[in-house]
Amino acid sequence: MEGDELMAEYQSDAGIPQRTTAGLLWQAISGRPLSTDLLDWPPDLFALTSLVLQRSGAFRFALSPPRGRQWPPGSPSGWSTTVEAAGRTWSGVVDAPGEQVPPLLVSMMEVVVAAARTPLEELFTGADWDLCAALLTLHAIADEACAGLGVALAASNPLGCGYRGRAREPAGTCPRRRPRRPGRSPSPTPAGYASY
Repeated sequence: MEGDELMAEYQSDAGIPQRTTAGLLWQAISGRPLSTDLLDWPPDLFALTSLVLQRSGAFRFALSPPRGRQWPPGSPSGWSTTVEAAGRTWSGVVDAPGEQVPPLLVSMMEVVVAAARTPLEELFTGADWDLCAALLTLHAIADEACAGLGVALAASNPLGCGYRGRAREPAGTCPRRRPRRPGRSPSPTPAGYASY
């Protein structure tokens, strides 16, 4: 199957077909532009990376990177330790507006936002390897940060207990507000979140 056949076309408001990009996918499912605001709520970033990796076929590079590329970067155990630490730290600062998210998370998100208009075909072929690596890394960090959201774990990160508790609330039963990071402008309330 050719890479072009895997890509879904997204129709803009003007009715002009556009090549599918991470930015267009996120706009279509959330109604918001792709931005670093995704760092406010780990499940949003997990949703974005899941969708882009699946739609582009780039998820396969976690097991079989393109010729001349290495995955994970550096040593596998070093990368795993770094990603796990970043995810745990992130889940601990979600409810702490004065705290900064891990630098690895910020740098990888900057790569994704800068490439918001990159066609998914370039991910399918591995042509934009920096974007592929950023998406795979962000996906792993978001996965770790979301640990315990869907099911209770026997042991989980003691940081972020409030965040995990809020995420387990049935939708619509209790309003959820995410704290804003210093210097960030408010963004529209994401779909599925009550506002008050």
